[in-house]
Amino acid sequence: MFYNWIHVSQLGIFKDEVIAMILETIRREIETSRHTRYLISKKTGVSQEQLSRLMQGRGLSCETAKILLEYFGFEIRKKKRGSK
Repeated sequence: MFYNWIHVSQLGIFKDEVIAMILETIRREIETSRHTRYLISKKTGVSQEQLSRLMQGRGLSCETAKILLEYFGFEIRKKKRGSK
């Protein structure tokens, strides 16, 4: 299950925990994907080495995480603020 994108302060958790949730979501998507890591690598431009490091529990750059999230159908967008 992926959490809706909401402001970190609304979750009542620390940014590190949000990052961990994002990385775990990407790992779960890779594990349950019908695509091999090789194919994911070819389609996204993310190296197989980066995917392997992620699956071993290491992190990713924000840009790489964004690429993988978008590949798996997640959208990252800035929340619009109401007019004051």
